[in-house]
Amino acid sequence: MEVKEWQEYSLGDLLKYEQPTKYLVKTTHHLNAGLTPVLTAGKTFLLGFTNDTHGVYNSIPTILFDDFTTATKYVNFPFKVKSSACKMLTPINPEHSLKYLSELMSNVKFSPYDHKRYWISEFSRIKVRIPGPVEQKAIAEVLSDVDDLISIKKNELKKRTNIAAGIISKVIDGSYFQRESIAFEFRTIKDLGIKVEKGALITEKTARPGKVPVVAGGIKPAYYHEEPNRTGITITVSASGANAGFVNIWRGEIWASDCSTVSESSDYDVRYIYYVLLGLQSEIYKSQYGGAQPHVRPNEIYNLVIPWVDFDKQHFVAEMLEDVFFEIKFMQDQIAKYEGIKEGMKDELLAGRIKLV
Repeated sequence: MEVKEWQEYSLGDLLKYEQPTKYLVKTTHHLNAGLTPVLTAGKTFLLGFTNDTHGVYNSIPTILFDDFTTATKYVNFPFKVKSSACKMLTPINPEHSLKYLSELMSNVKFSPYDHKRYWISEFSRIKVRIPGPVEQKAIAEVLSDVDDLISIKKNELKKRTNIAAGIISKVIDGSYFQRESIAFEFRTIKDLGIKVEKGALITEKTARPGKVPVVAGGIKPAYYHEEPNRTGITITVSASGANAGFVNIWRGEIWASDCSTVSESSDYDVRYIYYVLLGLQSEIYKSQYGGAQPHVRPNEIYNLVIPWVDFDKQHFVAEMLEDVFFEIKFMQDQIAKYEGIKEGMKDELLAGRIKLV
């Protein structure tokens, strides 16, 4: 008889674990494609593939649990693992939904505070309240439906991103212009007379509170200031730190600080320059110099070789890529929206505030 009342258990009363020893890969060099995925419970998840047919974990589905970080992943396909610091979790009672328990575990508020294994010592002792199997299954199905929608959107995003990368690659190597019979030449940014300017250093202490983003060495604004030193469309290239060389574009007022910039000009479409630099991102990263504090200064930007066409052709390419990246941004926003919807639904369902059966 179905028990509908919610009951309290420890996670260790609900889930049994298996050590990963039998399923470890023997090499750290993973293939880009192969018979079996190599997984981690961390953010990367898929590390690569192996063609090794021995020691493949097949007792699926399972929850892959990182014993050091307490990260979890629901896995429903055969795999091998890289790290011994993980456990495979399955239900003790087969009536319990593993998908439901996976969602429940992902909602547990726990912050690792030391480099140690947590499942046996602490995590398995965490108390949770769960409904009966029928409600568990209903909740799991609803959340799985949202996961499927998010997965579809992510696959669409990946395809669109690959299209953008393919166009940029063909622009950079000139094959796009050759195919369209468009005259072009390869020249350095310095020879083209494009001005690359250094930002004006400012600190959080000297900045005056405002809404203008301060662009420094990171990927996101460092803080905000009351006035800009760049307006319009501006390309920034981070000048120092771990992200030295990171290329970004800003449409509006910014304060350029620890970065190099390229501003709008009637001589070129700055958006075209941005997409070319975006395609050369890995090359720019390779131009970093310095030890503990890497740098990328204007000279490294000036020496870049780019394909050059007349303004109208630059504008056409820029407009085409703007459309593609607009779609990419729209898809990213959609995914974020659906992920937010799922988190809100999950909180309500797992707390029993919404009943499905």
